[in-house]
Amino acid sequence: MDRFWNRVAAWQTRSPGTVLIASLVLAAALLPVVGKLGLNSAWTALLPSNAPSVEDLETIKDRFGGMSTLTVAVESKDHDAIERFVRDVAPKIEALGPPVRHVAWSVTPYEQFVEEHRHLYADLKTVEGVRNDLDARIQFEKATANPFYVSFEEDEPPTFDAIIERVKREGEQGAQTAFDRYPNGYLANSARDLYIVLIRTYLESDDVPGSVAFMERVQAVVDATKPAAYAPDLRVTLAGDVPESIEEHGAVEQELVIATVMTIVLVLLSVVAFFRKTRAVPLLALQLFPPVVVTFAIAQWTVHYLNTSTAFLGSIVVGNGVNPGIIWLARFFEERRTGVSLEASVAQTHRATWSATLTASLAAASAYGSLVITDFRGFRDFGIIGGVGMVLCWIGALFILPAGAVLWERWRPLPAVSGNAQHGVYSVVLERLVRSRPGAVWMGSVALGVIALIITGIAIASDPIEYDMTKLRSSRESTQATSDLNDRINEFMSRTQTGTVVAALAPSRDAAAEFERTLEADRDAGKASYGPVNTVFDLLPANQARKIAALGEIREQLLSVRDRLSEEDQKIIDEEIPPADLKPLTPDELPKALTAPFTEKDGTLGRIVVTEQSKPGLNWDGRYLVEWTKDVRARSLPDGSRPPVAGRPAVFADILDTIWRDGPLAIGVSFLATLVLVFLAFTEYRQRLLLLVSLLLGVLWLSGTMAVLGMKLNFLNFVAFPITFGIGVDYGVNVMRRYVSERAQGLGQHPAVGATVRGAGGAVALCSLTTIIGYLSLCVSGNLAIRSFGIAMSVSEVTCVASAVVSLPAFLLWRAGRRGRSSLAPQRASQSPAE
Repeated sequence: MDRFWNRVAAWQTRSPGTVLIASLVLAAALLPVVGKLGLNSAWTALLPSNAPSVEDLETIKDRFGGMSTLTVAVESKDHDAIERFVRDVAPKIEALGPPVRHVAWSVTPYEQFVEEHRHLYADLKTVEGVRNDLDARIQFEKATANPFYVSFEEDEPPTFDAIIERVKREGEQGAQTAFDRYPNGYLANSARDLYIVLIRTYLESDDVPGSVAFMERVQAVVDATKPAAYAPDLRVTLAGDVPESIEEHGAVEQELVIATVMTIVLVLLSVVAFFRKTRAVPLLALQLFPPVVVTFAIAQWTVHYLNTSTAFLGSIVVGNGVNPGIIWLARFFEERRTGVSLEASVAQTHRATWSATLTASLAAASAYGSLVITDFRGFRDFGIIGGVGMVLCWIGALFILPAGAVLWERWRPLPAVSGNAQHGVYSVVLERLVRSRPGAVWMGSVALGVIALIITGIAIASDPIEYDMTKLRSSRESTQATSDLNDRINEFMSRTQTGTVVAALAPSRDAAAEFERTLEADRDAGKASYGPVNTVFDLLPANQARKIAALGEIREQLLSVRDRLSEEDQKIIDEEIPPADLKPLTPDELPKALTAPFTEKDGTLGRIVVTEQSKPGLNWDGRYLVEWTKDVRARSLPDGSRPPVAGRPAVFADILDTIWRDGPLAIGVSFLATLVLVFLAFTEYRQRLLLLVSLLLGVLWLSGTMAVLGMKLNFLNFVAFPITFGIGVDYGVNVMRRYVSERAQGLGQHPAVGATVRGAGGAVALCSLTTIIGYLSLCVSGNLAIRSFGIAMSVSEVTCVASAVVSLPAFLLWRAGRRGRSSLAPQRASQSPAE
C-alpha cells in the first residue's frame, strides 16, 4: 500500500489540474440529474410500496382517484353577506371542472329529499305508535257507538284530532332534526360566523404541482367574486388537505435550502478557525462538491425522490463527509510546516491517513448502510444516500483534495514552522483537559456510563416510542394556522366529510352493508375501538320494511275515519296521509350531492365503509391509531377476505409497526458491521476492546441524555442509534490509529498519548463540530420529527467525540500510571502529524 500511495502522490503532484478538471466536469454533467430529484413530503413516502396501508391506498385510489379536499372558509359577522357570497361562489367553483369531484355548501338537497320522503324518515317508534293510537281510537269509537258499552279503562285513547296533530308535528320534526345544526341549510357553525364550501377533488396528496395549480384557480374565482363587496369584514381562506400538503412541502423545500447553506457557511467558518488558513475553505469545497453531486445523482437514479427523512441529507452529507478531508488536510499542513517536499508531504499524508480515514468512512457508510436492509423507506433511502455519500467523500478527500492542495502550494507554499505552532487551539484545550486529571476523567466517564445505562433501562421499560403524533407534525405558523382552521371546521362537520377516518372497500354494495353490520355489532359489544361506522345506507331511512307496513295500516285507518272528521282534519289527513305507492328507497335515489363521498370514478355507489374515531381528540394518539386500524383490519368481509383499508391512521400504524420491526434490526446490523471493521482495522485485542468501550460509552451517554430530555423515539430520530455506531467509532479509530502510529515510532505510552491528543484530537474535534453543524441545521425545520433527529444526532456527536478524544486518552494515561504529571511533551524533535 505504501508503494501504491507513493504512485498516487506522484501522479497527483505531476497532474493536479487533470484530476480537478475531470472531477469538476463530472459534477457539472450530473447537475441536471440532481435537478430532477424531487421531494415527496407525504407520510406514505416513508413506507415501502408493499406496506398494507400503501397497497390498500393504491387500490382505493384506483377506484376513487385522489381523495383530497379543499375547503373555502368564509368568515364575517354579517350572516346574510356570507350566505350571499357562498351562493354566488360555489357554482363558479363547480364550473371549473376536473380535478373537482363535487362541491358541497348546503344540505338543502338532502333536506328536500327527506321532506319528500318524510314518512319513511320518521322514527319507527313514532310510526308504530301512531298506528297503535289510531287503532285504539277506532276501536274505542266503535265501542262507544254501542249504547250498552261500558269502559273499564281510566284513560281513553287520544282523539283523532290529537293523533292527526301528532302526525303533523312528528313529521315536521323528523324532517328537520338532522338539519338543525346547519343554519338555513348552509354548512356553517352554530355561531354563523364561519361558513364553508367543501370541494372534493381527484387530487392525490403528493401531487403538489397539480394542487398548487388548482388552488390558484380557486383563488382566482374567489378574488373575481370580490368578497369585500359583500361585507367589509368578509374574509375568505383556503383550508383542507390540499393547502396543508402544499404548505408542508414548500416549507420543507425552503428549510432544506436554508439548512444546507447554513451548514456550508458554518462548516467553512469552523474550518478557518481551526486551520487559521483561508486556503482550507476552497480546498475542502473542492473535496466535497463533486462527491455530493454524484451522491444525489445516484439518489435520483435509485430512490427517485427525497422524503421527510432524507430531505435534509444534503447538510448531513456535507457536515459528515468533510471529516476525512479535514483529517487529510491537517496532516498535510503538518508535513509541509516541517519543511518536507511537496510530493513527499502528499505521499506521507496518504500513508498516514488512508487507513484510518477509510476505516472511519466505511464505519460511517456501514452505519448508514445498515438501514438499507430495512423495508421502511424512511430508513432505507437514508441509508442509501448517506452510505454512498460517505464513501464518495472519502474518495474526494484522498484523490481530489490532494490535487487542489498541490496547486495551491505551488502558488503560495506554507512556511515551515516548529513546535506547538503546528497545532490549533482545539488541540491545546483538549491536551490540557486530558492531562489535568486523567484518572478522574476516566472514572467519571465510567460513572456517567453506568448512570446512563440505568436511566436508559428505565426509559425502555416505560416504552421509548413516541405515540403523540402532534410531536411529529409541523409547528410552522403557516401550517399551524391552516390546521387550526381545519379543526374549527371539523367541530361542525362530520369526520366522514373532512376528518381523519379509516376507510374499507367492499366488493359489492351488499357486502358493504353486511360489513357495516359486523363492524357495528363488534363495536357495540365492546370488542372494537372505533366509533361511528358510515356507508351510503346511513343516508337512507332505517327499518324501511317495518315502516312501510305500519304506514300502510295508517293509511287504511285514516281513510276509514276521514269522512267522519271535520273539513279541517280532512285537509290535514289529505296532506299528511302516507302515499299508497310507498316502496323502499335505494342509494341510487339519493341526491348526488350527498353520495359524492361514496361514489367511485366509474359511478359505482355504495362499496366504501368509513369508520370514525370513538371520541374527539384521538386522531393524534398513536396508540389509539394503531388499535383503531388493527380493529378494522381484523374484521372480514362476508366471503372471509380482508378488505382494503386505508387512511392516515393506517399509515401511522404501519410507520410505528415498521419502527418496532426494522429499528432494532438496523441497530444490530450497524453494531455488527462496526465490530467487523474494528477487528479488521486493528490487530491487538486490547486496541479493539478500548475502541468498543469508547464507542459504547458514547452511545450510553446519548441514550441517557435523550431519556433525561424526555425525548422518545420516532420514525426519524430512531436512525440516530445505528448511525451513531458508525460515526462514533469514526473518532475513536482516528485517535487510536494515531496512538498506534506514535508508539510504532518509538514513543513511550505517555508521550504517545500527548502527541495523539495534540495531533489528532483537534482535527477529530473539528470533524465532530462540522458534523454537529450539519445536524443542528435541521433545527431550522418546523417539522418536530426532523428537529428531534437533529437534536439527537447533535447529542450523539458530543458524547462520541468526548468519549474518543477525552475519555479514551485519559484511560491510556491513567493506565500508564503517570497521573497529574505534565510530562506530555514529546521526546522527539519532530512529531508525526495527525491522522
